[in-house]
Amino acid sequence: MPRAKSTPKGTAADETAAERRFEILGVVILTLSILILLSLVLTDPGMFGIVAREALWSSFGKIGAFFIPAALVYVGWQLLWGQPDRSLVRKMLALLLTGLVFWATIAFFENPDSATEATNSGFVGSSLYLFSASLLSRIGTAVALFAAALIALILLMDQSLVALIGSLPQRVRNYADKMAAEQGYSPSGPTLKIGQQPVNSANSRDRNHIIRQLAEAGKENAGADSGPSSNWENPQPPKSQLQPPKSRNTNKENDRSAKPSQQLPLNMPPGRYAMPTLGLLDPTVMRPRKPGKVAAQAKQLEETLASFGISARVIEIHSGPAITRYDIQPAAGVKVSKIVALADDLSLALAARGLRIEAPIPGKAAVGIEVPNNEIAIVTMREAFESPEFQNATGRLKVVLGKDIAGAAVVTELPKLPHLLVAGATGSGKSVCINTILASILFTSTPEQVKLVLIDPKRVELSTYNDIPHLLAPVVTEPKKAAAVLKCIVSEMENRYKVFAAAGARDIERYNAIVAPEGILPSIVVVIDELADLMMVAPADVEDAICRLAQMARATGIHLVIATQ
Repeated sequence: MPRAKSTPKGTAADETAAERRFEILGVVILTLSILILLSLVLTDPGMFGIVAREALWSSFGKIGAFFIPAALVYVGWQLLWGQPDRSLVRKMLALLLTGLVFWATIAFFENPDSATEATNSGFVGSSLYLFSASLLSRIGTAVALFAAALIALILLMDQSLVALIGSLPQRVRNYADKMAAEQGYSPSGPTLKIGQQPVNSANSRDRNHIIRQLAEAGKENAGADSGPSSNWENPQPPKSQLQPPKSRNTNKENDRSAKPSQQLPLNMPPGRYAMPTLGLLDPTVMRPRKPGKVAAQAKQLEETLASFGISARVIEIHSGPAITRYDIQPAAGVKVSKIVALADDLSLALAARGLRIEAPIPGKAAVGIEVPNNEIAIVTMREAFESPEFQNATGRLKVVLGKDIAGAAVVTELPKLPHLLVAGATGSGKSVCINTILASILFTSTPEQVKLVLIDPKRVELSTYNDIPHLLAPVVTEPKKAAAVLKCIVSEMENRYKVFAAAGARDIERYNAIVAPEGILPSIVVVIDELADLMMVAPADVEDAICRLAQMARATGIHLVIATQ
């Protein structure tokens, strides 16, 4: 009997079993930490407590022994509520380094003459201190302990210490703005604040729960980043609210009943956001064309076809960055199938890596022969943005994807797609395509017009966008947090449909036309890089959210851009 293939259900079951094992181990470690702590503070802790206390006091001292239950609490907490993965081993090593620094620091201030005389630092701390003092002197030991403490701090926090220190001024300003807003003053500065409805609305508690949920989902990924997260967690009431306009056929009770139960703080007051200019991009370098070589290949095509008894001539040539297409018009009475059958012979005659025949070209009385160029030309972002196709496009959320075989820029609009799946093997350019789409949006849309939700399990592709004002939350890098964020986007989609129903609008364009100039709803673009990795961690939640958004989110102005292998 053939072996049954593994299914995602088996993977989910294995993941659930592993989580249960970690939870049981976490409970055991937390219980052990409580028992050890009781043995250190009680006068009669029992037989186990007496043995544990004497062992800890002799090894780590009467003060240093308290680090052991504290460390066990940290380990148990990580196993219960953290994410046990490879980073857990690094955290354990950082915890060990922290303990060594703690015990040696106690011995530094105790300054014992021998390891057996130390009462507060124990044998371990005093031995470390005495060895370091004999090797580096007492002052050198202090410097080494300070450096080791910084290293342990960096490893435990899993973020840059320089970035943390550099963000302190911004944190102080954010706190000052928050205090000023609570006192009734409007915070100064060019920071764009994301707004929410007044607190006295009937659904304020539910909405604040969603705000906190999304903010917590992105907070751990941003670390000390002081970008949009601080403004999102502490939104200020703007002048224009996300309220359904007064409908001619709807009374106040219907308006109240149609209000969404959960809502994201998407509306923003007009700010001083300056659109980026193309001068930020590298200038376009014009590559010299070789018309003689292209003409020679066209002549070679005609001669090769003639040698097989096919009369045809090249009527047009389209040179693109990777492919050159020759439009061939066969003579009367020549079957198209004869030209298609000569694909290998034409490839041999042109010394091409492989060619493709489009027979016939749709809407044209010609056969297209696509020949790969010997050198693939690089299409720069500025060149695509300066193209007439992109400049003349007037739609909402226009994006450029590259150039076609004729060298013309391929421009589309996300609302027309309305979702985009970018698939390909490793190194095929998926991340480049994602970055091009994001750049197209940032160069043409303000934070009031579009909001971004970026999910990057690889942590390296989209993290550079953390400081832009278009973000609803810092870039999400934890897969489990990504599932929570996608659920909140689904809730926002449902909220928008309720608002549209109250306003008598069918989609976001009609709704914005009704509420203007009071304030418009921004579009939301959800970008997911490496969906396959995301599906391995939380397949059920992620799949359900993506399916619902793909089926229903178009009319609400929410669009998915997903890259996967």
